[in-house]
Amino acid sequence: MKAIVFPGQGSQYVGMGKDFYDTFTEAKEVFHEVDDALGFKLSNIILNGPKETLDLTENTQPAIMTVGVAIYKTLKKQKIKDLKDYSFFAGHSLGEYTSLICSNSLTLKDGAKILKERGKSMQEAVPVNVGAMAAVLGAEVDLINEVINKNKSSEGIAEISNDNCPGQIVISGNKDKINKIVDDLKNTYSKKAILLPVSAPFHCSLMQPSADKMNQILIQTNFSQPVINIVSNVTAKTIDNFKELNSGLSPKQICDFKGIAGDSSDNLAGVKGIGEKGAIKLILEHDSLEEILDNMDSLPLGIKSKLEEHREIAKLCKSLATILTEGDFDVSLEQIDMRDPD
Repeated sequence: MKAIVFPGQGSQYVGMGKDFYDTFTEAKEVFHEVDDALGFKLSNIILNGPKETLDLTENTQPAIMTVGVAIYKTLKKQKIKDLKDYSFFAGHSLGEYTSLICSNSLTLKDGAKILKERGKSMQEAVPVNVGAMAAVLGAEVDLINEVINKNKSSEGIAEISNDNCPGQIVISGNKDKINKIVDDLKNTYSKKAILLPVSAPFHCSLMQPSADKMNQILIQTNFSQPVINIVSNVTAKTIDNFKELNSGLSPKQICDFKGIAGDSSDNLAGVKGIGEKGAIKLILEHDSLEEILDNMDSLPLGIKSKLEEHREIAKLCKSLATILTEGDFDVSLEQIDMRDPD
């Protein structure tokens, strides 16, 4: 099986997609449709710069998406590459929006507007030159956590934000602290660390104000079931129920949702008689299944009786839907490397 993976922020440069724009009508139409959706010539910034304007995250995010969609639609229309063998879409960060658009789950117009607001809200959460990100090459998670903890006393936040693959991990946080950790990794541990050309520290706790704002925007956005499977960059699993994308729930609340609403694909019964809309409403009001069960006296009588009857089933379904990420193992990463059979 093959997958198409769309890039995220940091891959942008002035003039990206120009050959496609100049050569193919399909690509040019994508650029112009995004211009119309946003109400200004983003295409001019993409093709001509200046770099400082393109690198502002509220422009970068819809720009990278625009080029990704333009290239994909051109390849598909011109049959330059046989796309029938590709069974999955995925994307690094904002690249997941590109995959949603290319799989017909999200319209290009909506995607452009969402990414403009996403970039804007991220930049508002952390002003320019206050945050930073760096890619660390050739280091394991444990070493990076060790260096972060070693610098814990210095002011600011530093967190692992992306575990892209073995040997490539990204850290995010306050600029001064990230610079200090980068220097420490280089000078003390001889590890290569590269500051990324971004204007905000994505995928760390400094972005919570943006996450809250995006939650409200996504509640009002219509998603359709994609024509090609999309692998979530949060769970690394295909997204089977796209109603969850419309719910306004955060990723960590999906297990609470499945505890109440159930999931037939995983044989999770849930609480009979409440349904998906009822589950979403309860979780948005009370945050988690545990909070709902602790506050049942405040619930309508019909909902309360159903939860009382199926309390243990709901807790079991949530537990079964939860992926455990911690455990004790008596083996090292070296011991589980792939090798030839004995």
